Amino acid sequence: MTKPDRKSVDLQPLVFLGGANALSEICELVNDINRVSPQYEVIGALDDNQELVGKAIFGVKVLGTLLDVVNFPNAKFVFAIGSHKTRLRRYEILQELDIPDSRFETLVHPDAKVYPTAILGDGCIVHKGAIIGNDTVLEPFVVVTFNAAIGTFNHIGRCALITTGAILTSNVHVGPCAFIGVGSVIGEGVIIGPGAMIGIGSVVLRNVKPGMFMLGNPLKAVFPSKVPEKMIHDWRNHCQIKYV
Repeated sequence: MTKPDRKSVDLQPLVFLGGANALSEICELVNDINRVSPQYEVIGALDDNQELVGKAIFGVKVLGTLLDVVNFPNAKFVFAIGSHKTRLRRYEILQELDIPDSRFETLVHPDAKVYPTAILGDGCIVHKGAIIGNDTVLEPFVVVTFNAAIGTFNHIGRCALITTGAILTSNVHVGPCAFIGVGSVIGEGVIIGPGAMIGIGSVVLRNVKPGMFMLGNPLKAVFPSKVPEKMIHDWRNHCQIKYV
């Protein structure tokens, strides 16, 4: 992990929550930001895997478990937990930690394009080459990976994951903790329910119910996952959406 010269600038301390594969991508994102303009000093990571505590992962030392967030009152946190397998667990972890959203840093790669009218919530992570179109809203903890394109007037729910090369056209609604797979395309006005998963290379031209795993072109249902009713209820009320 590259460390900028702290003597020349007052750097914001960062602590990563999670020590899995996403950590390497986020470390490089922070490095790229610092190369353009030094902003951050990475203090370390926290992970509930006790075998990782005390070890260095991608040059970042694991300093303790997630409950040790209380030991870093001056740091901003980066939520580095996220994959198709852990998409619903992300929501639960944040509830268990009960940390204000404002304690989480939003990271945007210098080579990403975020339109001025787009809104990014706390803790969002936007990687290299991503595009966030005008009047699109990313709620807190949304992750947008390499070269994904989110068009105009989209609404992306809390903790959703938009992966490499995915294309969301316009007026798309993605529910919290949903996962949009690599190279998939979401058509205009489509609603993706909370906790739903769209598989690699899928073309989605109709609404997807909460928790469903959909794959292919033409699109087929694979299997459902159990999504907390509160998550569905809150999303429907917040966005005034009805699923079909």
